[in-house]
Amino acid sequence: MNLLIVAHAYPPSGTVGSVRPAKWAKYLPEDGWCVDVLTASTSAQDETNGVSPHGTVYRVPDLFHTKFDSSHAGLRWTPRLLQVASKLSLTDSYDAVIISGGPFIPFSVTPALKHVLGAAVVLDFRDPWTLKRRGMKDDFSSSGGVASALFNYGSTVAERLAINSAAACLTPVPELTERYQSHYPESRFETIYNGYDPDDYPRHDVDRKNQIVYAGKFYGAIRNFFAAVEDDAPQLVYFGDDERFVKVGSEFGLHIDDRGYQPISVIAREIQASKAGLAASPDPAAIPQKCFDYLACGTPIIGIDPADGALSRLVDETIGACSSSTDLQEIRNVIDEVLSGITTNTRETKYSRVEQASKLNDLLREIAN
Repeated sequence: MNLLIVAHAYPPSGTVGSVRPAKWAKYLPEDGWCVDVLTASTSAQDETNGVSPHGTVYRVPDLFHTKFDSSHAGLRWTPRLLQVASKLSLTDSYDAVIISGGPFIPFSVTPALKHVLGAAVVLDFRDPWTLKRRGMKDDFSSSGGVASALFNYGSTVAERLAINSAAACLTPVPELTERYQSHYPESRFETIYNGYDPDDYPRHDVDRKNQIVYAGKFYGAIRNFFAAVEDDAPQLVYFGDDERFVKVGSEFGLHIDDRGYQPISVIAREIQASKAGLAASPDPAAIPQKCFDYLACGTPIIGIDPADGALSRLVDETIGACSSSTDLQEIRNVIDEVLSGITTNTRETKYSRVEQASKLNDLLREIAN
């Protein structure tokens, strides 16, 4: 069966948004899919089509440029997207199409893609579109005025039209699935976790060190963790380039082993050698990718998240513990609970990219038939 994945970001682009569609293109062929990808050009030298082991990668250059280069890349890419898709319809036949966003502006051509390609379309909401996460605004919204009002109205209309035209919609966490399902009860929403790729986490024969590892950005909830850490706490190891993590930690008198930005192979080895991994989420309907890194290494999670949040639910179902309070003693209790528990090298296979691709395969075959 033939599948077309439409994603603005795709390797060699190193953005977070490129990983999800790339892993589908890697694993869906194991279930019998021939996968083509329609993506944006990442450089002037990248405007030719590139052949992938899993099909053909069609790289489409932007039609024009705007000052909203990162957040609204879809503005300059979507016109060419539909043009190239129309040409593909003359030579290729697809059983299903996945459009992965953001950017979300390409979602607006869902009805047209469905008509042109004659295939069922699945929308992948890696993040919420009009149902914004707490405290997050796009460039237009934060500017205010007429431009903001027009953009927000247009986005709301476009989202509804796209969802109504789609055979199904995907989100990466159940909480976001439920949030969208409640707004669009007549449409179908399914959860496909981001998960981890087992190939990225080779098993190492290492002993667990008395340390807690953290990789990624600094969030406000981590300040509470720093405040709760006692003098005899394990060493904190940090991977990333967010200076706030080390700076705020030092304000609480903590010495943090700052490893900087490292490749996943280095981070994975250190995660596997740690007693626990720290995680905090800026939104209760989001699971930080680092949580799946920890699960891939069998490393328990120390989570800071509301009791009804996606991170809390994940931890409840796997290994570790989560604090939903700003009470420092409660956070200390969670730290002690996790560190005194028995660590395991057993992977949570439910959250592997392989398992999630298999679940996606079942959905695609259902709607294609």
